[in-house]
Amino acid sequence: MGDPVLVDDAARSFIAQQARGVDIMLVRPPTDSLTSIRAAVSQMGLFSTSRAVWIRGLRNEPASEVDDLMDLLSNGLPPDNVLVATADSLDQRSRLFKLFKSNDAVVDCRLEKDRSGRLLDSAVSAFVGSRLRSNGVAKPATALVAAIVERAGSDVGEIAQEIDKLCLAAGDGVPDAALVRSTMRDLGEVWVFALTDALSGRDLASAQQLLDQLTRQGEPILRLLAVLGTHFASLTEAHRELRNLPRGALAGRGLDKGDYEQLSPDFRARYRQPMRAYFLLKGAAAYRGRELIDLHRKLLSIDIALKSSRGRPEDLLSSFLAQACAAAA
Repeated sequence: MGDPVLVDDAARSFIAQQARGVDIMLVRPPTDSLTSIRAAVSQMGLFSTSRAVWIRGLRNEPASEVDDLMDLLSNGLPPDNVLVATADSLDQRSRLFKLFKSNDAVVDCRLEKDRSGRLLDSAVSAFVGSRLRSNGVAKPATALVAAIVERAGSDVGEIAQEIDKLCLAAGDGVPDAALVRSTMRDLGEVWVFALTDALSGRDLASAQQLLDQLTRQGEPILRLLAVLGTHFASLTEAHRELRNLPRGALAGRGLDKGDYEQLSPDFRARYRQPMRAYFLLKGAAAYRGRELIDLHRKLLSIDIALKSSRGRPEDLLSSFLAQACAAAA
């Protein structure tokens, strides 16, 4: 079980260990029925007496098909036959999972996560090192692995894709941390905070530099637009809360408990962490209320322009950044 990037390699390795030259039959639910497996394992292989049936992408299949597969597995496969099933996940309460488990036939390839569901850095580091080695980087530098982990998100497939792209960009050389920063997309979305901080600080140079970097790395313009739209909608909401705070409440490095409790119940319910509320309020304070509304409308007009193919996307976003970073009148 696990991301296809992880389980597919594990399945190929397992099949290769069983026998050389084994015939492989792929079954892809729901396009292929699980009932086809019985006929497949009873046939003689074309080039080998051994056959491996690989159920690729097992999910919650129809009960009748599961019954047939369980009957086949309970009675045992014909000699020299192997069955491998791969899945993103499988309900551990299901009969099929319990059958695999009872035969000690479950291999969990998923990367370990913390209580919040975030991939552990140690697990990501191990995967990054392994992927780099499979791309020909014999001894990945610690700084290289750390730079990739810093930009890694929670999608293992995307991480693998970015590592493959990085190694291609390095050509005959060895990728380094500098190449990661210039080439790899920030899957962990640290750029969201960097960009919104630059805008709240009205730092056009930093905001434009970050936009250029993101577009070079292949970050979709519509995604950038969506992030900015959400951020400025949140700033508009936060700006209305400023009147609930006493003068000087944002002068320190955070909100006092008493000041936080002055905010509306709805706002506190949305931003349960006082520090998160503080940074949003601090950003909102850099603008006038009317200004935030106009900027949000500007983003909506850019969205319409992009979808109607009017204007270069980069130019439209650069124009927005200039307006958002302009000094308050």
